Amino acid sequence: MNAISKSQFSTTRLPADQRFDVWRESISALFDVTPSSRSAADGFDASLTSFLLNDQIMFSRCETKAQRFERDSLRASKDGLDHFLIQTHLEGGQEVRRGRHHSEAAVGDLLIIDLAERHMSETSDFSHLTLVVPRPLLAPYLRRPDSQQCRVLKGADPLTAMAVNHLKMLFSMSDGLTEESAALSVEPTLALMASALNGSADDVENAAAAAAASLLHRAKTEIERNLASAELSVSTLCSAVGLSRAGLYRLFAPYGGVRAYIQDRRLRRAAADLVSPRHQQKYVYDIAFNWGFASEAHFSRAFKARFGMSPKDARELGRTGVHLDTQISDTPQIGDRDYEIWLSQTLKI
Repeated sequence: MNAISKSQFSTTRLPADQRFDVWRESISALFDVTPSSRSAADGFDASLTSFLLNDQIMFSRCETKAQRFERDSLRASKDGLDHFLIQTHLEGGQEVRRGRHHSEAAVGDLLIIDLAERHMSETSDFSHLTLVVPRPLLAPYLRRPDSQQCRVLKGADPLTAMAVNHLKMLFSMSDGLTEESAALSVEPTLALMASALNGSADDVENAAAAAAASLLHRAKTEIERNLASAELSVSTLCSAVGLSRAGLYRLFAPYGGVRAYIQDRRLRRAAADLVSPRHQQKYVYDIAFNWGFASEAHFSRAFKARFGMSPKDARELGRTGVHLDTQISDTPQIGDRDYEIWLSQTLKI
């Protein structure tokens, strides 16, 4: 029986003045990072031990110094990662920010990060465990899969404590897991994480709210299925989901309306194409048209309002950006960077 895949990254054996730069390049697979202070950069060190469970889930322990993590809207569209990160701190903690809302994740809490959304956080020196789960694997277990970003579940909650203890136990056993046992661990792990996310005191829902969440999920699935179609409209959505116009409008009110939601999803897809090497020969108008925009001028205005730059600027960013699949290199000093390849290639369902 084969052991599961393992990736071991560390900056400890590098010269001190190179450590943060190497870490920043590596973790850019997920986030842009900056040191929280000059002293943090000078005394920097980082290690990341990761395991691949059933070629579906990545499970990691990270130990490093205080820093800021950021993931903006363009990055979320560019890299195509559509995953949940479920984290628990063993040491230290972090402050997560979403607009004006700030939350503190401490030792024993669960923090949920949705990679499809913007993210900003600042940490102390920390050690934490992270479960990286593709959305299609976890979303069916959740009552509100699209409302998880920056949630902090407190460790005092019994379901949260059970989930945290499971993560600790699973990581402690990961070196001994075979591919067969790892495959068997995936479903119960997802079910236990979902129990905490669905049953935590901050997410107790009545039957009506749960029904609305189910309808919203159906509507969003229908939108994704027909996002490139010119036939996608409020009328076709109402027919597909079985709702009146008024009911559909109420459902999407938190997103600024159903038309605003559809436009945002189309802008995200267009942004991903603009920065993709595969689409560098396509005209901006063709990409806009492919995602349902009839006017290049309207597309450009909407794109700039959404991402803070023009489509042409975004395309240039894609041309000059570093692509993980061609730039990854291993050295004896850092171990390996296989986890980056897992993120960019393996963990996509």
